[in-house]
Amino acid sequence: MKPPLLSRLHRGAARRPWGVLSALGALLLCCLLLAPGLVVDQDMLRLMPGGPRRDELRTLVDDFTLLSQVVLHIEASEPDEDGLIAASDAAAARLRASGGFRRVEAGLDPDEKFKTWDAVFPHRFQLAPQEVTAAALSDAGLARAMSRVRDTMASPASAFFEEALLRDPLELTEAALRAALARGNVFDVDLVRDHLLSRDRRHALVLAVPEEAGLGLGAAVDVAAAAREAAAAAREAAPGIRAEALGAPVYADESARAIKKDVWASVPVSIAAILGLLVLVLRGPRGAGGMGTGLRAAVLVFVPAAGGALVALGTLAAATGTIHGVSLAFGAALVGVSVDYGVHLVVHTRRRRAMGGPDLAVASAVGETSRSLVTGLLTTLAAFGILLLSPSTGMRELGLFAVAGVFGAFVLAVVAVPLLYPRWVDRVAAPREFPEPLGDPIARAAGLAARHRRVTLALFAAFGLGSAVAASGVDFDGDIRNLDSRSEALQQAEKRLQDAFGAAGTAGVVIAAGEDVDAALARNDLVHDILAREGPAAEVTAVASLSGILPSAGRQASRVAAALAAAGPDPGARLAAAATGAGLVPGAFAPFLADLDALRAGAAPPLRPGDLAGTALQSLVEARISEKEGSAKVLTLVDLPPRMDDLGAFPPALEASLRQVPGTVVFSWAGLANEVIAQVRHDLARLLAVGLAGVAALLLMTYRRPGPALRALLPSALALVAVAAWLSMRGIGFNLANACSVVLILGMGVDYGIFVVDALARGDVEEELRGTGSSVAISALTTVLGFGSMATSSNGAVASLGEAIIVGLTTAAAASLLLLPALEPRRAARGAGERAA
Repeated sequence: MKPPLLSRLHRGAARRPWGVLSALGALLLCCLLLAPGLVVDQDMLRLMPGGPRRDELRTLVDDFTLLSQVVLHIEASEPDEDGLIAASDAAAARLRASGGFRRVEAGLDPDEKFKTWDAVFPHRFQLAPQEVTAAALSDAGLARAMSRVRDTMASPASAFFEEALLRDPLELTEAALRAALARGNVFDVDLVRDHLLSRDRRHALVLAVPEEAGLGLGAAVDVAAAAREAAAAAREAAPGIRAEALGAPVYADESARAIKKDVWASVPVSIAAILGLLVLVLRGPRGAGGMGTGLRAAVLVFVPAAGGALVALGTLAAATGTIHGVSLAFGAALVGVSVDYGVHLVVHTRRRRAMGGPDLAVASAVGETSRSLVTGLLTTLAAFGILLLSPSTGMRELGLFAVAGVFGAFVLAVVAVPLLYPRWVDRVAAPREFPEPLGDPIARAAGLAARHRRVTLALFAAFGLGSAVAASGVDFDGDIRNLDSRSEALQQAEKRLQDAFGAAGTAGVVIAAGEDVDAALARNDLVHDILAREGPAAEVTAVASLSGILPSAGRQASRVAAALAAAGPDPGARLAAAATGAGLVPGAFAPFLADLDALRAGAAPPLRPGDLAGTALQSLVEARISEKEGSAKVLTLVDLPPRMDDLGAFPPALEASLRQVPGTVVFSWAGLANEVIAQVRHDLARLLAVGLAGVAALLLMTYRRPGPALRALLPSALALVAVAAWLSMRGIGFNLANACSVVLILGMGVDYGIFVVDALARGDVEEELRGTGSSVAISALTTVLGFGSMATSSNGAVASLGEAIIVGLTTAAAASLLLLPALEPRRAARGAGERAA
């Protein structure tokens, strides 16, 4: 009979041991040199499946700097205008000095204020709301205006206002500015001494727009660092002031920091726990090295596993150059998974030690475990490889990471462990019986389960039925905000900002697109009209639109026409009557009448984006307009009523009306969540079906009979139901990250079934499971310890994935060691009878 594959591999490697080990060392060295070049990516969009909603969200992030805005929230314990203004000025100065921001606003500086007035003044009739202009040009409005001018001219500071009053007695410029700020800002602010303060005078804002939209992690880190320094400068400028930095760059930086903190804090603990467990369970007999032998064995099985993680990192470095935080956190878990191959080889070598010297024991163990190891590898690769079919970029990356790491660990283990075990671990000349701290109790428990078959089957049937009932309530969570690492402190800071300045205005957005800026602005005006008309009935609480700051040329022309109609055919006579009634000289308002005449003659051009350069409105305009070759887009922010938990959703009728505007994109978190939920359901079912089919096909090819194949697959199937039940009871639900746990559990859990089925085929339940049961239990424990670092992560995606896999693999191991022996009643009875005789 032809020797097993691994036996032939072992014999070939044994002829040139140092050459083979040198080649493996060179491979690891290459991976070690590549790995430091990896860039950690925390972009949760990479976890999303493809589809129009993701494209819409990517467009938002990449095209509009407003969504990368940094917000500094400055707070005083009691009303304190002086302290808030001093802190705002200090923070703004620090942000400007950093050089990383296009615009920094703490309010209006004098230069900006005059420039803004000068820019808006010639266009006041185009920008002032139509209803305001009509009311001001009515007979009653003119009378009120003349009385206000008279009172102002009587004040000591009249000389400063005289020219403006005579040219704009109706204060349309002021009305236009107020309308622009009210309609264009996402925050409810008051201009107090030209600073952005809350109405209760206890809060201030500083807004900063980075130089680039769609910040990558490296740029986000720099922006977040500058924001934190500015917050510190604000706290230093005024005693008793709280200053907090918020915004997308700060969130991205915190998520990346949390991932790194989790990796550097939790991973060493998991690795230490795995090594400690291996030392304990692999220790040698007294007088033959004891714990020293256990330490050597632990190092021997751990190094190939760590090498597998290094191979995975090197593969990603060569393939993409980036690694998502989920994949990085998976590295520690991968070590726990990859330890399995070395554990099986070492445990079975120790079991065969009584046959003779270490070399003979190793050869026997390699031959005995060859089919189980190869089958386990193929099923694991098949399951992990299914992730490569996912529409999610992040999940495909995780699949590549896992496949490369598992295969690398397998090769290192099956080559290095047999070569190094006799030379490094076992130098005892005489055969000795090694202690089995886990093997003996597991063997007894398996034998008990086999002898009481009906009870065992009933218990597992009840467990499976109960899990199935609980699993029926599992939800699907499509909100990607639940997957980041935003701390409780940062969430509380967001709430304080919202309480102080109202809605943040980012629950929903509408993008109006056109072939040029004016065409996009024209469509944006239609969007604004729909929101103004239908928004109140749809419970829309706030709208931040450019329509109030920069209407299209057509809308500006219509406002001019309405103003001229309101002025009437002889505005001079009406103005003279109102001025005389207020005790003013009618001829003094000739400049105002000249401006009206220029409007009639068409001499007043419309306001263009470039006219606002250097003004306080420039940043609002630039942040809402994205202009590229051949197209332009204008952004409107909408605060929506909650529909799904705290997700804002466009009411269907309102969304339908908005989508009737050509070239318009309507986006909301709830719409994104709905699409993601549907996609996760579809992908989960598809990946599970393909994974089960692939693993089942491999098992049938290996065993050539359906019975053993189904028994090997049964523990994983039970584990999948248990995971769904656990997530349902925890109220977590399947999301973009933990949905891939189904294939991971399938790939790793089936290995336990394979080893137990193969062990039971060799003979007595208790005798065979004393060794195999020990290796399966050790493998399960090391994997759980590896995933423990993921389950404790502050990142929602990483934690939910780790938690699901821990539950699944624990269930799969327990079912393999207890349920499968109960399905072999005749062999169990025969083994018990033989031991009794």
